[in-house]
Amino acid sequence: MAGINKFRYDVFVCHSWRNKPWVREFAAQLEALKLKVFFDERSIEAGAEISDEIRKALQSSKTLVYLISPASATSFWAHMEVANAVLENPKHKGVRLIPVVLEKTDTSQFPAPFHNKKRIDLTDPTTRVADYKQLLKTLLQNAGKEVPSYLPPPPPFRLNKSFDPAPGGHVLAIGAHWDDILLG
Repeated sequence: MAGINKFRYDVFVCHSWRNKPWVREFAAQLEALKLKVFFDERSIEAGAEISDEIRKALQSSKTLVYLISPASATSFWAHMEVANAVLENPKHKGVRLIPVVLEKTDTSQFPAPFHNKKRIDLTDPTTRVADYKQLLKTLLQNAGKEVPSYLPPPPPFRLNKSFDPAPGGHVLAIGAHWDDILLG
């Protein structure tokens, strides 16, 4: 049990900056559940060397949650984080890698370590809440925390602010998350 203390974080959240609004809400939910979360925006101090801080956090995280979207599948930083996690711990001993699909993404774009991993798929509106709660339950159990009777629903998925229409403008929503745009 001596190895348990080597983990400073329960969860490292790997994502694209384009998914940052969703990630902020996700990280806040994890923290409300008493999980220690590495989220770059809150965990890296001003003036710190970003790549060094990420490497150290990856080495001291129990679980790497890779949030998959077309943006993260092509993100230099997301791929660098995954590569560091695998290179630092090639057999993933003691570290769990969990892919979470936020947006439909070509699976050939997933980093290699995630090709053979069971994914949590949040793109199907009929299973999104149940799948998200399973993710939270898995993260809590992996951190050795008790699973509360109530787990929150997933944060709504929102498009990047650059897609907001001008006042009086119109939006044509095409894709897997049109329901989130209209309802969320």
